[in-house]
Amino acid sequence: MRYRLDTSGLRCPLPVRLTARRVAQLRPGDELEVIGDDPVMGLDLEAWCFDTGHHLVERGGDPPDPGPMYCRIEIREPSGGEAVRSSRFDDRGTEKSRHDRDDGHDGDDDEA
Repeated sequence: MRYRLDTSGLRCPLPVRLTARRVAQLRPGDELEVIGDDPVMGLDLEAWCFDTGHHLVERGGDPPDPGPMYCRIEIREPSGGEAVRSSRFDDRGTEKSRHDRDDGHDGDDDEA
């Protein structure tokens, strides 16, 4: 089934959080179209899809394109055998701090 979520007027991190909350209510194979006007919504949702294993089917309306921004996401079942990619976001769509991530990077970019 297809669903729609309007995040117009909301700014980061709310579009990702609301998307994560809505996706948790959907089934694998469903599609969610998220529309909004946050200039970084497309980038944030693309990263969220990558981190959570859902498929970003289509993305459009990013500046300077006219019209509303949108992302169409296909809901996928979590894979138990696949490692979570960079784990940038937790299960609620909240971005983790650099120290809470389990991507093998300690957050310290300086070399000793």
